[in-house]
Amino acid sequence: MDGQGGPGPPPAPESSTDRLGLARVGLGALVAVLAFVLILVLLTRDTGTESAADVATTEAPSPTDPPATSSSSEGTEPASTTATTGVAVTTLSTSPTGTTGPTGFPTVDALPTLDASPTAGAGARIAFVSSQPGTNAGIHVMDASGLNVTRLTPAPGPDSSPAWSPDGTRIAFQSTRDGNLEIYVMDASGLNVARLTDDPANDRYPTWSPDSTRIAFQSDRDGNTEIYLMDASGLNVTNLTNNPAHDSRPTWSPDGTRIAFGSERFGDSDIFVIDSSGLNLTRLTSSDAEDFDPAWSPDGVYIAYVSRSDFNDDIYLLDSSNLNVTRLTVHLGQDLRPAWSPDGTRIAFDTNRDGNVEIYVIDSSGLNVTRLTNDPRSASAPSWSPTP
Repeated sequence: MDGQGGPGPPPAPESSTDRLGLARVGLGALVAVLAFVLILVLLTRDTGTESAADVATTEAPSPTDPPATSSSSEGTEPASTTATTGVAVTTLSTSPTGTTGPTGFPTVDALPTLDASPTAGAGARIAFVSSQPGTNAGIHVMDASGLNVTRLTPAPGPDSSPAWSPDGTRIAFQSTRDGNLEIYVMDASGLNVARLTDDPANDRYPTWSPDSTRIAFQSDRDGNTEIYLMDASGLNVTNLTNNPAHDSRPTWSPDGTRIAFGSERFGDSDIFVIDSSGLNLTRLTSSDAEDFDPAWSPDGVYIAYVSRSDFNDDIYLLDSSNLNVTRLTVHLGQDLRPAWSPDGTRIAFDTNRDGNVEIYVIDSSGLNVTRLTNDPRSASAPSWSPTP
């Protein structure tokens, strides 16, 4: 019924032409979708192939390509620079803090590279002065490791300042066993002790010539201390220095042509050198400190000595060719009487740095300080034997 909201007349049926048009539209859309899907598949396949090729190229570079470098600063250093840096670091590590001495002294790494292994000088022995409770000081020997200590000179003594002959057969020393200080010699075994000097004065600090035929020593037999020479038999005593000043503690150069010693002829003690003939006196040190106790290195290049400043004694090295000085020890104590190992890689010395006077050894580079003795009284004045 009209006007009352009832259903209207039924729609007209679709014609065959309309249905065919709709079918064509649907088929076209399906073809388009299929074509789009096919294109996506093809694109995906191409992209995957390229990625695989890229990966293969990255993992297996051409032999002509330079090797890949790390993004870190270490990886980007050229090989030559890295090698040079390694050498510099190794060199610098041989200069421990505190052993380079006062401002103006060269650092320890200015010294030649030496074998400072723990076995350096193996086979050599060290003579030194020590005493047992209730006895006077006597000459002892020990291995270079500090083991196997043996006393060579019996009581009463006291005997001191041992000096091993370069041929290894004898040890010279000083003793008051006959009333005043005289020079004696004995076999390296401690047997066959013989007195070399016989003078009312004090004769001390013997040191051998390199060929073991002569001995230099200090004596005050002319009224003041001088350096004297004599044959290893005790004959042919000669005054070498003949000066009013105090001359002390001689040491022979390895070639036997010169003798270094300490002298106060210019006020403070300095290190001097003189030909073994008594000619050509040369002053080597001229600091405000007291310089004494010289010891010539086996190669003849360096002289180890003690320098005293501010009441502190330390060991220094002097290059005898250019007079460059290097401080070897830095310690609030008295480091005294340096003695070179026969291979020149180590220096023994005595010191009170641990309260009691004991013998220590240090590499000639200034590294590896080692205590050798632990004596209830004291151990001092080391002297190395030649390597057997």
